[in-house]
Amino acid sequence: MNTRFDFARYEPFWQRRWEETGAYRVATDAPRPFMVVPMFPYPSGKLHVGHVRNYTISDVQARYWRRRGYSVMQPIGWDAFGLPAEEAAIKTGVHPEEHTRWNIAEMTAQLNELGMSYDWSRAVTACDEGYYRWTQWLFIQLYKQGLAYKGRAPVNWCPACQTALANEQVVGGPAPTQAEPGVETGHCERCGSKVVARDLEQWFFRITAFADDLLEGLDGLDRWPEQVRTQQRHWIGKREDGTWHLRDWLVSRQRYWGAPIPMINCPTCGTVPVPEADLPVRLPRQVDFTPKGEPPLASAPEFVGTVCPQCGAPARREVETMDTFVDSAWYLYRFVSPHDDTRPFDPEAAARWLPVDIYVGGAEHAILHLMYVRFICRALRQMGWLPFTEPAQRLFTLGMVYRNGAKMSKSKGNGVTQDEMVRRYGADTLRLWTMFMAPPGQPVEWATAGIEGCHRFLKRIFALAGAPGRPAPADEAERMRHRTIKKVTEAIEGFRYNTGISALMEFLAEVERHPWRAGVETLVALISPFAPHAAEEIWHRWGRKGSIDQAAWPVWDEGMTAAAEVEIPVQVGGRVRGTVSLPAGASQVEAEAAVAADEHLSAAVTGRTVRVYVPGRIISYQ
Repeated sequence: MNTRFDFARYEPFWQRRWEETGAYRVATDAPRPFMVVPMFPYPSGKLHVGHVRNYTISDVQARYWRRRGYSVMQPIGWDAFGLPAEEAAIKTGVHPEEHTRWNIAEMTAQLNELGMSYDWSRAVTACDEGYYRWTQWLFIQLYKQGLAYKGRAPVNWCPACQTALANEQVVGGPAPTQAEPGVETGHCERCGSKVVARDLEQWFFRITAFADDLLEGLDGLDRWPEQVRTQQRHWIGKREDGTWHLRDWLVSRQRYWGAPIPMINCPTCGTVPVPEADLPVRLPRQVDFTPKGEPPLASAPEFVGTVCPQCGAPARREVETMDTFVDSAWYLYRFVSPHDDTRPFDPEAAARWLPVDIYVGGAEHAILHLMYVRFICRALRQMGWLPFTEPAQRLFTLGMVYRNGAKMSKSKGNGVTQDEMVRRYGADTLRLWTMFMAPPGQPVEWATAGIEGCHRFLKRIFALAGAPGRPAPADEAERMRHRTIKKVTEAIEGFRYNTGISALMEFLAEVERHPWRAGVETLVALISPFAPHAAEEIWHRWGRKGSIDQAAWPVWDEGMTAAAEVEIPVQVGGRVRGTVSLPAGASQVEAEAAVAADEHLSAAVTGRTVRVYVPGRIISYQ
């Protein structure tokens, strides 16, 4: 077999092949459905290594469960509305849509370059008319259910962003209902500017209608991190403590780049919803969106002017747009039928695939997105669209990547781009290193000290894969193979990827000593979720058919996971005098006999008695 580690050739080759063959597309009626979803990404532009860590964590799960025989759906989409694109447009003169589309194309190419196993045929984009039509439909259904209403109330106003903010988007300070107009209520979560209380008429979602249920439901989310559940408990509060801490969700924004609120104000009929047949209410392109203290859509007469759908009289459209958290509060359901233009999603398909089996994202979303997505799930169930009340069975929150003591981000200028790492080391090495450098759930300071070691690790596997197969070695090597399968399997399922990779590195050293065929094949099979290009390339150089992703995951024999022999220290008078090799689980009598048979140790223990014996750990003499 050719053993060249030419990642610059084979990685792009397999990316093209996977795309051409639709390797990761999954039919809606596929057997054993299993859904793995990374949280809705915002298309911010070039990916940095913090993003690589984020998306690789979920991709490892998708590839692993696919090999366990499940039909895995790992969809992706774009949380494409929002202030950053609008702010960039103000600075550069590039329209928010053009800015967003360019970023989406750039990030799509980069995610493919990392070998992510997404079903791209299910991609959804929040700023597409075919998507925000249904976001507007959802708004209208909530209005009909009494869960969306307009009211005058003190709100958090960010003078820099020129828009109202939900309580959850303000850091520190009192709630606006506890502050006089003009009094500071904290800082804007997005831009850091001081936020003040301001009396405005706004649109709200009545999330407090589900306060009891949201609170009680947390007890059943035993596969969500306790930290997230605790934060939500504190945010919701308890009725017996007085007024709820949870406030109704303020969803109207005085900015341009968002889904228009689908309501009409008629002098005679009052506020009425846009007829569903007239959706979407399209966001006009030619609008001056520089902040002026009023919604930009108010300055677009061709948008504002309309007729009342009830009486036919001249009327005005709502000129505010929706909070982008509305877009991401229901997107999970659109993935099951993304091209359906007759309804927001197929309820039968949603009941089959959801709740999401594994949902991966940042812990910073504990109060915002994760609260809102739980609310919308309950609202849709109340309307008869869903048979469940929680959107995800298991939630994993990843640790942030820091550099120079600050969270890695484009805005802080401390990002390490994916491109430079992939060019130098390859996508698999970068994936492997970001999973090995720290437990995925813990924050980590970016460093490149170990990436060379991960690169050499893959190179050594290629060299080993071409070695002629040898007979099975001594029993202990086979036992190590079974232990490694167990360790890696449990590490992946427990999101302890770093310990799984460490076990693979130890096993590689064992296989290099006597490269037997089962050992080499197991090593390549177990590395595939972390380094999919390398595993696929070796698989095909061996002449195997199909994809390694479709091959069964290795299994272990529990009886083979215990070591045949263990080496334990012999302590005499508090000092270690040597070691002896014993069968695993040896009795104290057998341990004493082994010590007595050692010429050096027998002299040291003469006349002494055993004080402590721990099988497999230590024997200590007084």
